[in-house]
Amino acid sequence: MKKTVGIKFLTLALIMTIVFSFSACGNKTSTNNNSKSSSSSGKVTIKLADTYTGSDSKAPYFQAELKKFMAEHPEINLVQETASGDELRNKIKVELAANNLPDVFTYWGGSILKPLVVDKKVLNIDEYLKVSKSLKKSDFSDGAWAFYTYNGVPYGIPTEGYVSALVANKKLFAEYNLQYPKTEEDLLNVAKVFNQHGIVPLAVGSKGGNPSHFYFSELYNQLPNGTQEIEDLTSSYKFNTANALKVAQIIDEQRKAGVFHERYCSKW
Repeated sequence: MKKTVGIKFLTLALIMTIVFSFSACGNKTSTNNNSKSSSSSGKVTIKLADTYTGSDSKAPYFQAELKKFMAEHPEINLVQETASGDELRNKIKVELAANNLPDVFTYWGGSILKPLVVDKKVLNIDEYLKVSKSLKKSDFSDGAWAFYTYNGVPYGIPTEGYVSALVANKKLFAEYNLQYPKTEEDLLNVAKVFNQHGIVPLAVGSKGGNPSHFYFSELYNQLPNGTQEIEDLTSSYKFNTANALKVAQIIDEQRKAGVFHERYCSKW
């Protein structure tokens, strides 16, 4: 049995955003009994879908803000629906097909959000920012907005940002008299030693592509002009670059060298 990994890759990017659908600013006929009763009481019903479930460490903070909002706005009947990760993505796809999108929902930017923009299902956030007293565009960096911007127009409000890191098991490196790898060659040499002792060198999974796409991006950023190409993806949608191929080759070489777990594609 494989023992504890020598290095663990921890990474997330600025991936989540709050999106407003067109149903939030227009009349929407509903067959839902709850919506009818809310309408008859004079309240405005807003359906919110998000990923802040009980297992999410951010959930308690988000729920606290929701309770505060509801207390301050008794005229609004806020209906919250939660789903984790890809479950929410699938939920939004189904509701998009049924023309029944939530009024407000958390989602991903880039190519995942683009179909909703093309189909004109989500709102231009600039219109909201013009009248908002609590949020300004300057509250976020240009890079934060870029992932949700198409043709100069933002279609989401950034909600989460993270950093990436490589975490090393100091005990294992000391036990086998190894130095932390600084180059690709170093990593392959460390992997060879760890594999000889039944230790998984690098803990990066790729179940459904998660979260290995972050690892892919981190390698991409190390290549000449890599960072700029990634930033340009939101407008160029060009991924068949020499750098992308180079990263794929590097990861394949690492796979062949036993850098990852043997069940790499079945683990998160």
